[in-house]
Amino acid sequence: VDVYVAGHDHDVQLLHSVPECSNTILLLSGAGADPRAFTDRKRNPVIYQQDNQLGFAIGEISGDTLRVKIYSVSGTDGAAMLRFQQAFPRRALP
Repeated sequence: VDVYVAGHDHDVQLLHSVPECSNTILLLSGAGADPRAFTDRKRNPVIYQQDNQLGFAIGEISGDTLRVKIYSVSGTDGAAMLRFQQAFPRRALP
C-alpha cells in the first residue's frame, strides 16, 4: 500500500513512511470540527502536520501521481488557506 488515509485524530498529519509500516505514507485528516494540540510533536517522522487549527486534506490521483494538499480553515469566516502541498509518485512494484 502506497498511502493509508484515516481521520478522526483532531489534527492533520502527513507522516513519512517507515519500515515498520511497510513504507506506507500515512495521511490523517480529522481537524474538521474540534482540533486539539499535539501531546508529542516529535512522536512520528512527519512530512507536514498542523494542530490547534481547523483544517482538512485533499488527495488527488492522476496517472501514477498522488497530490496531497493540506488546508487550514478560519474559525471566524470559514475561509480555507492552502498550507502545504506535495506530489508523490507511485512506487515501483517489487
